[in-house]
Amino acid sequence: DVGLGNAPAANREAALGSAMDCAKNALGLDPSCADAYSLLGICHLSKGEHDQAIAMSEKAVELAPNHAENLAVSAVVLNKSGRPERSLELIRKAMRLSPVYPSWFLWVLGTAFRLTSQTDRAVGAFEASIKLTADYLAPHVGLVSTLGEIGRGKDAKTSGLEILRLDPDFSIRKYMRGLSYRNPADSERIAEGLRRAGLPE
Repeated sequence: DVGLGNAPAANREAALGSAMDCAKNALGLDPSCADAYSLLGICHLSKGEHDQAIAMSEKAVELAPNHAENLAVSAVVLNKSGRPERSLELIRKAMRLSPVYPSWFLWVLGTAFRLTSQTDRAVGAFEASIKLTADYLAPHVGLVSTLGEIGRGKDAKTSGLEILRLDPDFSIRKYMRGLSYRNPADSERIAEGLRRAGLPE
């Protein structure tokens, strides 16, 4: 996942504080630094401050509208803040701007598809992300949860074995702890899909 929500509490607070200080220092030197605003967006998201996260990430996009990674980060913020339609716009633009994109762009795309009820497209995007980077946990979770949600239980359980291979101590509760969705129903959809796949609570 993108952010710091799943880190241990002490490490998370220290990392957030350090990251926010760095971003603010950068803005002190250059008030038009898009990367600093993008970092602040993720920091606010990790703290559950969705309105601030949107404002900061949208400012990053305004300052550097062709910066693919900042567009993708903003798409993460928007997915988790209840605006997946806008997220789809931004992640598709990011992928056009950077055709050789990292696997996490596809995870963002899959999440936006799922949140807009385009579940078949979500499955395809998560599978493509895994194909690029097999040991990246987030798209595995997205894939398994989506398969569980749409009733493909056998496929979900098979794919769930990969989650346990990557993280033998995986539990639904631990993973859900730091997802930082504004709408609790969005988090619960993920948890319920994982339960249907038989992953440990």
